[in-house]
Amino acid sequence: MSDPLCLDGSRRRPIEGRTHPMTETIARYLADVQRVLEQVSRQAITRVVEVLLDAHQAGRRIFIMGNGGSAATASHFACDLAKGALMPGHPHFRAIALTDSVPLITAWANDTAYEHIFAQQLAGLVQPGDVVIGISGSGNSANVLNAIRLARARAAITIGLTGFDGGRLKELVDICVHVPSFCMEQVEDVHLILAHLIKTCLREALGEEAGAFALPERNGDAFQSLVWQLTHTLKVTVSSLVTLDTDSALVVQAVSPIRYLERMSQVGRRIPRGEVPAHWRVMQEGRPVLYRQHESTAAISPHELELTLTDGLKSGALLPVKIDGETRGVVAIGEMRAWERSPFTDEKLRRGLTLVTE
Repeated sequence: MSDPLCLDGSRRRPIEGRTHPMTETIARYLADVQRVLEQVSRQAITRVVEVLLDAHQAGRRIFIMGNGGSAATASHFACDLAKGALMPGHPHFRAIALTDSVPLITAWANDTAYEHIFAQQLAGLVQPGDVVIGISGSGNSANVLNAIRLARARAAITIGLTGFDGGRLKELVDICVHVPSFCMEQVEDVHLILAHLIKTCLREALGEEAGAFALPERNGDAFQSLVWQLTHTLKVTVSSLVTLDTDSALVVQAVSPIRYLERMSQVGRRIPRGEVPAHWRVMQEGRPVLYRQHESTAAISPHELELTLTDGLKSGALLPVKIDGETRGVVAIGEMRAWERSPFTDEKLRRGLTLVTE
């Protein structure tokens, strides 16, 4: 390759031993981005993925907003969710970027104030259980904060992508993914990386769900309908149903669609009674049992749970099922998320028993 041309048309010859003046700047910038990325909370990212999966499963809407570069990220993120995260056999993510309607934004800004452009859009759209994502490098964008406050008042789940010291947004949202940098360019870099990362996690989770269990297309399958209803109504990760096959064995009759799954019991599997003492006790006594990983008095052997559900469960319940007036089955409900984020409460147990009875 020939030497680069100068403005006067002559050739600029490199000085021996000297690096290009931009080389150090490039190296420093990339190293800074990498260092900041390593400090972003993996736990917070995981929680965002879980919330978006729950919203997808429940058919809730996801609203995203931001200013300037964050507005571009909001539009990009919504596009990735609506199209990029789509998997065959699954419904679309209902993602909406509040940054995309220029007429509406300018109307609210002109007639009221710029700080209301997102809140006023949300006011006519957001419902309890929807997800509202605010992106702000400083964490102090007034229009984002106002919209988050409205979302909280409407019982929506709120997520913040922030930078700098987190600003007021950090303490206002339910989940905050904080990028610990005071360089706005690098904060915005990482926010876009997070959008792509979250989309990738969603696709993989939905792919695992589709591969782990295909819901039988049998309208008359009461067992399968029951575990499907329990999983979605109680918003737990997984449920299964086993019935007494003989005096010495139980058989798996149904399992719910699963996410985050590596192993799952298959319909038709026979399990010796001696390997599932808690299931057998519920069947004999006809009374439900709560289990919580952090409470030894309410714990069930992880091995027993793996036989009918999967490993890694944090909490849940075993519910007795009556068939022809006699207790001959057990529904197991499991929650894989941490107790403090998604506790399986006595209220969930009561609702579960109502569904089983019905």
